Amino acid sequence: MIIIIVMDSNVEKLIELYIRTQENPFRETDILPFLKINRLKIARDELHSYLSMHPLVFSSDAGFFYTRAGFFTDKVFSFKPERFEVEQGILVCGHRCMPFVDPEMLPHEIKFIAEDSILERKVTIQNLSNVYSLYSLWGDEYIPQFFSLDPANEGSDFSLTDYELPQEIGITVNDAGELFKKWDFCFGDRIVARVLDWNTGLVSLEHKKHMRGNVFELSEEDKLREGWKKDFEKALSESLSIWGPRDSIDEQLVSTYLQDLPHLCVPYCASISEVLQSSSKFEISQYGVESRIWFKGEEIPAWGEWLEQEDLSDDYPEEDELFPVPDYVINEYIADLFFMKEESAGSIIQKIIPDYEILSKTDYNILLLLLEKKRASMRKEYNWFADYHIGEIRHRTLVLYSKLLRLVHDLENSGVDIARLSQQQLVVLSQLVAHMSRLISSFSQDEFINEKNLHALSVSLEGMEMSYDETSEVLSEEIKICRKDTFKLVGNSEDADGC
Repeated sequence: MIIIIVMDSNVEKLIELYIRTQENPFRETDILPFLKINRLKIARDELHSYLSMHPLVFSSDAGFFYTRAGFFTDKVFSFKPERFEVEQGILVCGHRCMPFVDPEMLPHEIKFIAEDSILERKVTIQNLSNVYSLYSLWGDEYIPQFFSLDPANEGSDFSLTDYELPQEIGITVNDAGELFKKWDFCFGDRIVARVLDWNTGLVSLEHKKHMRGNVFELSEEDKLREGWKKDFEKALSESLSIWGPRDSIDEQLVSTYLQDLPHLCVPYCASISEVLQSSSKFEISQYGVESRIWFKGEEIPAWGEWLEQEDLSDDYPEEDELFPVPDYVINEYIADLFFMKEESAGSIIQKIIPDYEILSKTDYNILLLLLEKKRASMRKEYNWFADYHIGEIRHRTLVLYSKLLRLVHDLENSGVDIARLSQQQLVVLSQLVAHMSRLISSFSQDEFINEKNLHALSVSLEGMEMSYDETSEVLSEEIKICRKDTFKLVGNSEDADGC
């Protein structure tokens, strides 16, 4: 039996609100009354699965769930403003609040509060060389996108120059001129920050004066901070060994802080950037088409012992009971069906299940029935002319997505030891699948779809198509070679009696 779980949008919105505002440990049963008050309900096992898969929720062996809001609200971190910030009386958020705030919030959306007043934002033009490093924890591959999404660059389309950034760039900053005067703030001083409201991205700032004593001797606080750096590196090392490269640098840092939260969130802490700048152990390395923190001089492997830590058997149905793609992807395949003026919903099954021929007649008919019901429901709202502006790029996206599903399927069923294949190409493949999923999800966001973003999506998709062609060629060839080697080994072997 193939099971499709579709959560009511109102239920999902309330659960998301709960997750974003709940600061205490909870069980799934704690959410059920919250839903009941709003005359909504959900099956407990479905809720458990949803929470177990949620990127902002962690679970314990004792059956409790914890939110990122709960872990990082009221926790302390620090950073030192750059000289250009002190001279101009501004503060750039950049990556400085990572991983304490909502990873989905853009830097210009974070609100700083000091002396009981929220710092006003203003648009400035900055030298790229000054501000680029303040975004480095997002990874070189994403920095241009953060700049393009900043309201300061609303009239610019970086996709036209293949995201090559200009030397002078617009950036939204926090106006700290009067605050610096009040604090008598000097270059070298530090700001101690604390998350006040995780849901809204409100962060408080306090001044920490740099005690300038003997230039040849460290102050007591400097010594404490050097000790903190060692504690952070120890926690980072343990985290990377246990959890590996994770899905982003942000997730790597979350795992690091959770290794030793009480000793890392202290007033004399340094910033993550300061640790990486002085570290002889760690660096930001290339990981497929993305970036991760890793051990200096070592290649990040595609597979490791950390994969064995992720036993998801209790949270997911058996593999052959899963519909292979999320519900929002199905919606886009149906919209593509309308756009391409195809009639049979059965063609979608062929596009998302590479070995659909082996489905039992019962499973195939159930899938077809579900697709036809969804197709009939969506048909009432579909307008071909309104869809025309995104129809072509959606079609290209889904064609590539189907190819990726086929390649993943071929890898899983090749019988080849994955460890013998190119690790970096495997990493690129997994990242392509993740990127494609995010791209497909963007089609349902009407406020996101405009001419500028469509051009950016097209450029991004073109890059992913090229990456797929290269990755597919390499992995397919390696599979053939491995299969030939296996055939030769088997063909030349003798039976046990002949050994």
